[in-house]
Amino acid sequence: MNKIILIFLAVLLGENAVQAKPISKKALAQKKVYYSLSEAFKTPSAVYHINLRQQNITDLTADFGLLKNLQYANLMKNSLAHLPPQIVEAKNLQSLFLRQNKLTEFSEDLGHLPFLTELDLDGNQIAHVSHEIGFLRNLKFLDLSSNRIGVLPEQIGGLLSLQTLELDKNLLKELPAGIGSLKNLQVLLLGNNQIGSLPPSLVLLKNLRSLNLDNNKLKNLPGNIGVLKELRSLTLSNNEISELPESIVNLPKLELLSLGNNNLERMPKNLLKLKKLKTLLVAGNNFSAEEKARITKALPETDIRF
Repeated sequence: MNKIILIFLAVLLGENAVQAKPISKKALAQKKVYYSLSEAFKTPSAVYHINLRQQNITDLTADFGLLKNLQYANLMKNSLAHLPPQIVEAKNLQSLFLRQNKLTEFSEDLGHLPFLTELDLDGNQIAHVSHEIGFLRNLKFLDLSSNRIGVLPEQIGGLLSLQTLELDKNLLKELPAGIGSLKNLQVLLLGNNQIGSLPPSLVLLKNLRSLNLDNNKLKNLPGNIGVLKELRSLTLSNNEISELPESIVNLPKLELLSLGNNNLERMPKNLLKLKKLKTLLVAGNNFSAEEKARITKALPETDIRF
């Protein structure tokens, strides 16, 4: 009897059937891509992938909530100023691209998309980031570049799966201590902000491979930055750094070190420990001829740009 009831319900639900969880990427790749909302709303439960890129869309209506099986949404280069609360109905959404719209805030509704792994908000007008961002425990990629963000909430530390965080070209003056909780973070881009100092918790990012802090207001680095053993790229050009911590030579995998246009007069001792260093950019500092000669001798295999 139970089996008969289940079959009856499946037939009754028909077009309203909803996947309990996302389908695989392989299965998603075989699904039809919808290029208009009007077409998508004709059979909403069949919609897993929409591409509405550059269609002059100014508003998403409440009907967007009908797309309950949606997993991939490209809404880049439109004129969206806000997102409808009904976006939370798309519980299976994994990839959401909203680059180059007119959004002014990181909507709290985005924090209630449990399967979201990719979120691109580059090139909007976002000034406020809701603390609900910390609920996105499966998020791996987050791009908030080219916005107007002055403060990040401590809850950003809840993004435990995050591997890439892009925040360049904002108005940040500091980072929350919670950023040290991003144990899986590999890429952190913070160039072109107003950051004057770094939180001690930054050195807890043991998997960090690339750290970009170009064009900020840094005067120094954490003294124990040498514990970031996975770091390959460290870019610090156009800051106000006058001295580097000696521990920087303990970065065994460092390949690129960019320090141009700072206030350095000397480099740390034991530079020869940077055996993997391929490129050292130090133009625009205050090195004497003797110091340049010492650096060159210590790093014979490195491409040095004075």
